[in-house]
Amino acid sequence: MARVKTFKPGGLHVETYRHLTPSSPWEHLPIPSVAVVSAVQYPGARAEWKVSLGQRVEEEQLLADGLRADDVSLHSPIPGIVEAFHEIQLASGERSQTVVIRLDGTFQKTGKPAQRREWTSLSPDQLIQIIGEQGVPLLASTLDQPFSFTSAASEVKTLVINAVQPEPYQTLGLHIVEEKFDEILEAVRILERAFAVSRTFFAADPEDPSAWQSRFVSRLAGMQVFLTEHKYPQAQRKILLKTLGLLTQPQGSLLVVEPGTLLAVYQAVVMDRAYIEKPVVVTGDAVVNPGVYRVRLGTPLAELIRAAGGMKSNALVVHGGPFRGHAVADLASPVMKSTQSVLVLDPRHRLESVELPCIHCGACANVCPVGIRPLHLYRALAQSDASDALNEGLNSCVQCGLCAFVCPSRIPLVETFAAAQGDSLA
Repeated sequence: MARVKTFKPGGLHVETYRHLTPSSPWEHLPIPSVAVVSAVQYPGARAEWKVSLGQRVEEEQLLADGLRADDVSLHSPIPGIVEAFHEIQLASGERSQTVVIRLDGTFQKTGKPAQRREWTSLSPDQLIQIIGEQGVPLLASTLDQPFSFTSAASEVKTLVINAVQPEPYQTLGLHIVEEKFDEILEAVRILERAFAVSRTFFAADPEDPSAWQSRFVSRLAGMQVFLTEHKYPQAQRKILLKTLGLLTQPQGSLLVVEPGTLLAVYQAVVMDRAYIEKPVVVTGDAVVNPGVYRVRLGTPLAELIRAAGGMKSNALVVHGGPFRGHAVADLASPVMKSTQSVLVLDPRHRLESVELPCIHCGACANVCPVGIRPLHLYRALAQSDASDALNEGLNSCVQCGLCAFVCPSRIPLVETFAAAQGDSLA
């Protein structure tokens, strides 16, 4: 029987908007004629190109190696010719080198009968090697950096499956659990073997806990299952671990993965496929056909939205969720491994307004999930008082964005905290 838990203090019960993306078969986007593959697939990640201008590449051919142990390799989503290298600005504002590949040639695997690999006879080291070589980042969550294969594999003792909805509209994990449960369950078993974990936790926040338990819980044998409330930011790594009673565990002993990562692990190990394709939720009140679309990496967001029936004029397009996502200025921006959702919203959702003086309402402190006093931290940073900022909890901030969301004076709290942490909202 699953246990229902949540976290205190702070947080906010928010609308999930799950009704906008009904459970229906995933649609496959047409193969793009041009793929734009970014060297930055996650905030701060970097890769070194292994191809040159004019070179012919095959489907799934290695394009780039990660520069650090926790960066991931990149593979060509289509066969073709390396047409150009460009620098673009991602929705997050980060600059990234990209390789432009124009479709040409034949597909090696697409359209061919798939052959399952018998992985149970493989050693843990072989499984970890396959996952890394196929470009699958074992992300702790969308808010964390990729897991380092080389330095921490032997330290992992606990596996945590984070199937909690990260933000409003971001329903991808829910869809993967419901549509691809067999695949993600097999991926869990693969990771359990690869890292020789001693225990596995599975956390989810279904709309109907009773129905979810009768459908799934009995199949999660051997795992500790927790169902959580629809409370933001429950899915954030630190908050989730606190809820599960794991926050005091050595962080290197915990591997936290989402359903999307599990699906990629299944594809890599069982189906011998590089990470070149992924499901993405396109949703919001200004898109014609919201849903889950299976799309090749490097596909421009404009093509993804076009496949979803197009959007209303002057719509606000957001890469990610409404709290931590980024408004998209250029729809030529490509789909990346970190792309979970693309929101297409009515322009009235824009929160552009003039910053006003603080009215000392205390709303920011009431919703903070880690007990920070955001106003005091903001003042310390404004005065360049590093010591006071640390005392006020700068390093504890999880950049959830709630303080700025509830602030009636529209003070740029979370942007200030993110900049002070040397990070960017992702």
